[in-house]
Amino acid sequence: MINKNFARASALMFLTVLAACQSSGSSSNLSVAASDRKEGKICSGFGCIYSAQLAFSGADLEHMRSVLKADFATPADERKSIADLVAWKERLAQTKLGMVRDTRLTYQRDAGKVGQMDCVDESNNTLAFLQFLDREGLLKLNKPSRIVGRGFLFDGRYPHRTAVVVDANGEDWAIDSWKEDGGVLPQVVELAVWKKERGSEYR
Repeated sequence: MINKNFARASALMFLTVLAACQSSGSSSNLSVAASDRKEGKICSGFGCIYSAQLAFSGADLEHMRSVLKADFATPADERKSIADLVAWKERLAQTKLGMVRDTRLTYQRDAGKVGQMDCVDESNNTLAFLQFLDREGLLKLNKPSRIVGRGFLFDGRYPHRTAVVVDANGEDWAIDSWKEDGGVLPQVVELAVWKKERGSEYR
């Protein structure tokens, strides 16, 4: 029989971790739409407790178009440009919104700080931006899909989540910007590979 105190402690620890990087360990159909075709929502503080609107100027839109205007030979080529734009958008948010640079692999120690982002913030921000690019007609070989989670604690892994695109071949790819400092290229990897990662990099 399981000790009741142990069970309560385990449940509390589980909820504490989820507060930092929520995940059900399964796919989600979460869609984070921008409120305006020239604005994007930027979450921070862990769990999107802070929200700001990032306005895209005409020059910003032209930059996005210039990066994605190429006739890409493969979905992988387009994903490289998507990764460039995700990093660029994070640098733009730092400049326009006056946010401190997000620190890679943030966890409990940075909770509640404006500009610091857990995987909930990061995945929401990335998916929202991908949806914006798609609405602008800039994505041809990869489409924004959903947010996917992994890890339950009980399987020896911390909960984590990422934004996902599906390519023209029907393959899912993780676009995970949580693993690097704000403005640095995100991890782009097959979703099946991402799901198997242990997450030992948490700190």
